[in-house]
Amino acid sequence: MSPAEAAVKSRSERAARLTRIRRVSRLMKWFVTLFMMLLLATLVLTIAAVYSPESFDAAGEIIELGDFERRLGDIPLEQRMLTMGLLGLAFGILFVICWQVRRLFEFLRQGDFFSPRTLSCFVAIGLWLIAFGILEILIDPIASYLLTLDMPDGQRVFDISLDGGELFFGIVGGLMIVFGWTLREAAAIAEENRQFV
Repeated sequence: MSPAEAAVKSRSERAARLTRIRRVSRLMKWFVTLFMMLLLATLVLTIAAVYSPESFDAAGEIIELGDFERRLGDIPLEQRMLTMGLLGLAFGILFVICWQVRRLFEFLRQGDFFSPRTLSCFVAIGLWLIAFGILEILIDPIASYLLTLDMPDGQRVFDISLDGGELFFGIVGGLMIVFGWTLREAAAIAEENRQFV
């Protein structure tokens, strides 16, 4: 194969890879958008069910946090809404993570691989994943205490449980941050090399 033919083949393969990246990025952007809409709908329905469990035939539903169990209808409204605020914070962080992922896929679809906005998306996703992991550690003890606040002193629960998901979010979050930093350094080195030539 001549050098000219090799160059044409290389350009053709690169064009095919870029087309594949754009196609998958477009598909994933819309998938994440759909997931965000489902997340919002779930949040709204959960708030409505927690606020008025009788209306949703949910008063008999059992809430489980670690070893703690209690009927939703037995929990006073104020405590249910405080707990829902805590869960709303978790939903909010998930929504922000999805928003950043959606932005990242849009930038990749545009072929914007090494710009500061793309690289900052990687770092932001990592930071929010770590924040979600930390919140996951805190939710069970705080929510279990809030849900038993109306009970006598000896019956209040402060349940701490770890299931490994928190560790997963921390590891993936750290990976995304380091990946973003690494790509930023690679982009800076590539720019220096271009200026040298």
